[in-house]
Amino acid sequence: MTVPPVSPVAEPDKVEASPVEPAAPTTAEAQAETPNPIPASPQQLEAELAEARSEVVRHHTLFKKAVEECERLNANATHIQAELKTFQADRQQLKTDLAHSRHAVATAEARVSELVDAFSALQQEHGAF
Repeated sequence: MTVPPVSPVAEPDKVEASPVEPAAPTTAEAQAETPNPIPASPQQLEAELAEARSEVVRHHTLFKKAVEECERLNANATHIQAELKTFQADRQQLKTDLAHSRHAVATAEARVSELVDAFSALQQEHGAF
């Protein structure tokens, strides 16, 4: 297989990608590079602390909701398992009842056959007289 020659001239529709520039330093890196950072005012620190506390409360609330949902799902699963065991026991009982019913039907059919044979024998005896 031959490879077509590549033209050294770039096509006008294509734009060449620029080289990747290094990422800007994060705020932590920028603060580490700053020799003497300006200390935050007490008001700023209090505002940040209040914001952090509200964030902790929000996360705690979300955690409690997740725990409650987990408990609800566990309770549902336990209930479903109990229902399943009940259904399995009911199914087994129905199978047993069916086996007994089939046996009773077979016994009744045998008895009917005996009675039919006896009736036929009686008819033949009475017909012979």
